[in-house]
Amino acid sequence: MVTSAARFGPYRLASRPRRCYCKRQLYLKESIRYKCNQHKVKGTLVNYKAAEKYTGDDEFDLLILFPDGVAWEIHYNISVR
Repeated sequence: MVTSAARFGPYRLASRPRRCYCKRQLYLKESIRYKCNQHKVKGTLVNYKAAEKYTGDDEFDLLILFPDGVAWEIHYNISVR
C-alpha cells in the first residue's frame, strides 16, 4: 500500500510475489549458513523509473502488510543520476 507517492517518476509494485534471489551475498563461504545464499525467497518487486531527463533526489513510502498482521512502513530515498 502506498502511503506517499514519488514526485519525479512512477513506480509500481509487482502484481504478485515472485521468487527472487538476494543480489548480495549474505554469508561467507566459511560460514555453516553459506548454503542459505543459494535459496530463493518470496518477495514483491518495487520498480521505479525517474521522469525523462530528471536527475536529483526522490522518495516514497510504502506500508507493507504481512499475512500474520505485522505491518512495516518503509521510506525509500532514491538518488537519480
